[in-house]
Amino acid sequence: RHKQARERREERAKHLASKRALWLEKEEKARVLREKQLEERRRRLEEQRLRTEKRRAVLEERQRQKLERNKERYEAAIQRSAKKTWAEIRQQRWSWAGALHQGSPAHKDGASRCSLSAVNLPKHVDSIINKRLSKSS
Repeated sequence: RHKQARERREERAKHLASKRALWLEKEEKARVLREKQLEERRRRLEEQRLRTEKRRAVLEERQRQKLERNKERYEAAIQRSAKKTWAEIRQQRWSWAGALHQGSPAHKDGASRCSLSAVNLPKHVDSIINKRLSKSS
């Protein structure tokens, strides 16, 4: 009888040891899997951070280049305007509407002060505009 009880205890101990070994193995696998998942997550987050940083750097570089181009364009315009004399500027402004000086060739030919684009306009422009405005309301 004692022998059977001892054998049962030994069997039970073996069974418990086996269950414990399986449980420890399962726990180890779960721990390894968690570590692997955490490492993968860290890697993905780092890659995302690098992509975001690279994208931001590219955008900043584009912005810097755009500002540089605008600055160069502005400085070139300032240089051009600084080179012009006031007489040239006045002459250019008056030439947009045609010659205004009495001694100019345009007045000698009998042309008016209007530019060529205004010469061909019909005389009844106001009535055309009023008609269109009344239709739209």
